[in-house]
Amino acid sequence: MKNVMCALLFAGTLVSCQQKQVQSDSAVPASEAFVRVSGQDLIQPDGSKLFIKGTNLGNWLNPEGYMFGFNKTNSERFINEMFCEAVGPDFVTEFWKLFKDNYITRKDVEFIASTGANTIRLPFHYKLFTDEDYMGLTVNQDGFARVDSVVNWCRDNHLYLILDMHDAPGGQTG
Repeated sequence: MKNVMCALLFAGTLVSCQQKQVQSDSAVPASEAFVRVSGQDLIQPDGSKLFIKGTNLGNWLNPEGYMFGFNKTNSERFINEMFCEAVGPDFVTEFWKLFKDNYITRKDVEFIASTGANTIRLPFHYKLFTDEDYMGLTVNQDGFARVDSVVNWCRDNHLYLILDMHDAPGGQTG
């Protein structure tokens, strides 16, 4: 939980998951555990330039219609409504749980790291952290636990993580 709370404060910025967690009694300020901007360059905590080599975990915590191959059903809300009409809300709730459990796993992050990547971008929807209806849940959303897992997987595999609140309150798709 501590990792996610810190990470969400820097949503949309580059988080250094390569560094060990900075302890409060450490001589290194917490801000130095993050990538920073200097002019047009991204600077790693060790002072060297960062050249992003990585991928995006799109569609996992922010489903988008085009990634499912849909033409008109473009937002999670419409996708969820379509699924509920087709197979019923109970099945859809179980579908979203299995989807989130299996679409991206620790093994996927390990594979990404093995390719020579140094960065992963994680788009997510703000509703993962609210009691609003989202991906099969209406209360006790699992966003904090899911993002915390990715933070840890990236740290364990020496990858940077870009947290992208892709859908902020008010929305921008559909």
